[in-house]
Amino acid sequence: MVHQDATNGRERGRTSSIIKAGTRYSDCTVTPQQTAGHVGASGITLIELVIVIAIVAVLAAIAVPEYSRYQDKARLTSSISLLDAVRTDLEAYREKSEAYPATINFADFTDQDGKPVVMSLSKESLQTKMFSWDSYSVDKDTFKIICRGIDIGHTVLTLTQAGMVQ
Repeated sequence: MVHQDATNGRERGRTSSIIKAGTRYSDCTVTPQQTAGHVGASGITLIELVIVIAIVAVLAAIAVPEYSRYQDKARLTSSISLLDAVRTDLEAYREKSEAYPATINFADFTDQDGKPVVMSLSKESLQTKMFSWDSYSVDKDTFKIICRGIDIGHTVLTLTQAGMVQ
């Protein structure tokens, strides 16, 4: 149904005359996109693309450092968890031998007699989940291991028979 304007009898809206191959087609409706210069155009403009790229860059600038902090915290947590398992194994060693080992060889985690000190973890796990094993000391009923975590700052971690101290 075509709506007629009461004053002049033409269709409401904008009309245009298009000349094609010598024939005149009149009273064709023109869309707002055609009047804005988008005749038959589809897609996005360069400024729209630049705006989208800028938004993505800002989001990436925020997300990447946060993700790095998350990974670093997970690495430190992994090192702390490993120390808890080492403490449990040292307590088991003490129960069996009635004393903590006099020394620990950190290359293979054996005591002064070559007996394994850590039984629940593999050597690979002990070496990869800790940046370095710095020192071990024992005094009658206490021990102290100082090591560095695998986080970015290589946090110094201290393990005693009472637990982990940071």
